[in-house]
Amino acid sequence: MGLLALVVALTAALGFGMGATDSRRVNAFRDAVQRWQVNPDYRLVSAEYVTLGVEAMQARVCGLSAGTLVMGFRSIPKLPEHLAVNDTSAAHYEAFSRGEVSAYLHLAGEQGFAEGVDLFERLARRQPLSDEDIVAFLAGFKLPVPTVSDAGAVAGVRRLLADVGTAPLIVRSEIGTPLRTHVAGNLGTMTRSEQGAAFAQLDAGVRSVDVELWRAKQVNDFLAGIWAQGYGQIYLDGINAFFRLQRAARVICVLTLAAGVWLMVRGRFRRTNAAPSPDASPQSLAAAKP
Repeated sequence: MGLLALVVALTAALGFGMGATDSRRVNAFRDAVQRWQVNPDYRLVSAEYVTLGVEAMQARVCGLSAGTLVMGFRSIPKLPEHLAVNDTSAAHYEAFSRGEVSAYLHLAGEQGFAEGVDLFERLARRQPLSDEDIVAFLAGFKLPVPTVSDAGAVAGVRRLLADVGTAPLIVRSEIGTPLRTHVAGNLGTMTRSEQGAAFAQLDAGVRSVDVELWRAKQVNDFLAGIWAQGYGQIYLDGINAFFRLQRAARVICVLTLAAGVWLMVRGRFRRTNAAPSPDASPQSLAAAKP
């Protein structure tokens, strides 16, 4: 019975430890990742990755945060390099747990911006620019999964080029710090609601006062969207695996609980049948002995 109780406790924790609200948060992120695999506009992908990623990081399973669970999984020995925890992993999940601006500024520093600028400007100089040129440009990003380069992705690159133009970028180095100056308030004390409002206004605010920084931001957002489309699929696989385990755990929990109840009822029934009848006389009991 002790083993059955342990199985019930563990499967109940996995199967029923996430509430409905947290489940919706994670499912919304999962659905977005699936959308990003067809006709992505990578700048929009990066914005969705921030907002939905921050929301998903608020999820809890038995009180454990999503960041704690993901870090625990990625700390398993001998995982593939793209899954294994690295020096920036903890900071990444911590930033996404705090809010949208924290998440966005952290993501802005993870894109290899200087190299991305060189690739972008090399593409912008190609005239006339064919769709095949853009497809080859997108294929040049080497992630664990292929970068989508369908018609929608190509159109998104053309919109980026139209917005940014072909003139060389003035801002060419890490842009997280200059972008931070356009956020009013102390990130350490801002609530999630305040961070969400600040993030929603950030793009327009930067464009209104610093066009060159805004141009660089568009390229960085594009790079972040490519990162999100690629690595999002890895998170998608993990989320799908979790929900499969959750469904299996619920079935096992119910069946194990039912088995435990049945064993208890059967044991009680046997003890009842084995007990001497209160109506039996001493003579009859003695006669029954061999």
